Parts: sequence; C-alpha cells; structure tokens
Amino acid sequence: VVLVIGGGNEPGDQDEEGEEPPPPFLDGPGEGRDFPRDIKPLIGRPVPGEFSASDAGGSTGGVEVEAMSDRGQARIGFCWQFKFFNYDRFPPETDSLTTRAAISADSSRDPKVVRWKAFATGLLDVLGADEIDPFRVIEAIRDEDFRKAVKEAHRPIHSDYNDISMALWHGPAHQLAMGAWIRARDDLRQHFRGWDQANEFISEGGTLLTGDLGLKKKTVFDEFEDHYDGYFPSTAFVATPHHGSRRSWNPRILPLLPSETAFFLSAGIGNTYGHPSLDVLAEILSSHRASYWGHTHCEVVMRVKSL
Repeated sequence: VVLVIGGGNEPGDQDEEGEEPPPPFLDGPGEGRDFPRDIKPLIGRPVPGEFSASDAGGSTGGVEVEAMSDRGQARIGFCWQFKFFNYDRFPPETDSLTTRAAISADSSRDPKVVRWKAFATGLLDVLGADEIDPFRVIEAIRDEDFRKAVKEAHRPIHSDYNDISMALWHGPAHQLAMGAWIRARDDLRQHFRGWDQANEFISEGGTLLTGDLGLKKKTVFDEFEDHYDGYFPSTAFVATPHHGSRRSWNPRILPLLPSETAFFLSAGIGNTYGHPSLDVLAEILSSHRASYWGHTHCEVVMRVKSL
C-alpha cells in the first residue's frame, strides 16, 4: 500500500492569478506552492500484512511517501488511498516452488503448476542460481538482455502479457464530500462524448485505472470485481481497459458503477491497433455515460477536490 501524506494550501489562499488553489495531491511540489509537512497519518483500521517503512520511505518537497504494507489496503484520515490489483494466475501451491529442489520434488499435474514450474526453471537458468532471490531479480531486471530472457522464460505460461497488467483504484481514504469535474480541451472536436454530460460535475472522488488488463476473460473479471467490491460506487472516472480494445472490454463493469461515472482513454489517431473499438464506445455511450478520448489534439482534464 502506498500512502501519500501531506497537505494543501491554507483555506482561502489564492495563487498569483487570484484563483482558488488546487486541493491536496493534484499539484505536486515545484510549482510555487507550499505543502505543509506536519500532517500525520491517522490509521482508521488495522493495516493487513507486515508494517515496514525502514527503507521504503522517501520525501519529495513537502509530500512524503511511505510503503505501509506489501499487500491489501490502508485507510488514513484526510488522505488519499491507493488500492492495487494484479490478476493471480497461479494457485497457492506454487508459492513454495522457488528452488530447483522443490520443483524436482513436486509431482503435481495441475496445468497451472506445470506452467509455473516451467517459468521458474527458466528464470533460475537465467539467474544461474538454484533459488529465486527476489532482491537479485530486482537488481538484474535493470539489464535489457535479462528482461528479454525473462520474457522468453514466461512464454510457456501464456503469450498474453496483458494478463499481468496492474490496475489501481485511488481516491479519498474516508467518506468525504468530494466533487469531480472532467473536461476535454479539444482543438479538432474529434473526441467522443456521451449525451449532455461533457464537462460534467461528478459527486464522487475515486479513479479506477485498468491498464491493459484483459477484463473480457471471466476469471480475470471475477477476481477484479471481488477485489474492488465496495469501491465501484465511489468511482468518478474509469480508464477504459487497453485503450478501448474490444479484446479487453467487459460490459459487466457498467452496472457496478454510478450512472454519472465517466470513462476516458488514450489512443493515437489512426493507430494500427484499431484503438479504441467503436463497439466499446457504443456500449459505454448507450449506457448514458460520457466517454472521453485523449489524443494528439485533445487533452482530457480531470479535477477532484473536497467540497
């Protein structure tokens, strides 16, 4: 879990143009604004997993960043919550299969276990070791040849690397009175938008980023839905999976979200992948939701603030 700890300008402060200052966490340090550093996290519930910030903490200007847990979630007062998701493609039995000896001794015929053993063996060969050491992998991953070798070792598992794409929900850590706006600055008027909802005010503060995750697959979506259960109703913006690809889209997400939730995506005009799919955009728009397309000539702008 990553917690961003910090504050914004004092109430009533104004910038040089006389406009109200942005809320915390929208604009970072380095833009002429003073972020106080004395706001401490208030833990609202136990943090799952181990707590360790010995060498995970860092500081940039007036915003402090700390890793609080290796998994799960944490809620702190007057702060922003980040909840990550990765689709787990392997059963728990593979957790112990990280050495050559354990792999050789395992007799499981479960296809997922067999695929993991093939990958783990390939990774051990690349490392030139008898045990997978995460710290050694982190060091080695900086080398381009090593990354190519790991990608080749991963091939027996699955050729679709999008399955391991990371998703992220971020929003207020507590139930706050939030407001969100989305606007498309479009000089060619080629972005998609739905009904009369462009430049819309949305009464929630969460954003769901989906990366290239293949939500069309039932097993992936089921785990994704379970992981973010309770977060969908507080979502103002959703990144359409995989730049609006039809292969990654699942309309099951629509009824989970508030009717005012807006979708957005980023894809170059005339790209060779056919992103975004017109079928995907049509499904989003037919649900009476806005869909914004950011590209070379259109900037999608989102703003979230405490009311």
